[in-house]
Amino acid sequence: MADLPRRRPPLEPGRHSLHRETGGLDAWSGFGVFCLYAATALTIGFLLITRRDA
Repeated sequence: MADLPRRRPPLEPGRHSLHRETGGLDAWSGFGVFCLYAATALTIGFLLITRRDA
C-alpha cells in the first residue's frame, strides 16, 4: 500500500464549485433546461406507451 498515491484535499475548498465559466448558464437557467428535458422525455414516453398499449 505504500506505493499507491494518496488523495489530498483541494487547497482551496469550494473553488471549483463557485467558479462560473464564461458562456455557461446560471443555476436557474440550467434547472429550466433540465426540466424541459425531463418534460420532453416523459411526454415521448407517455405517447409511446399509449400507442403501443391501445
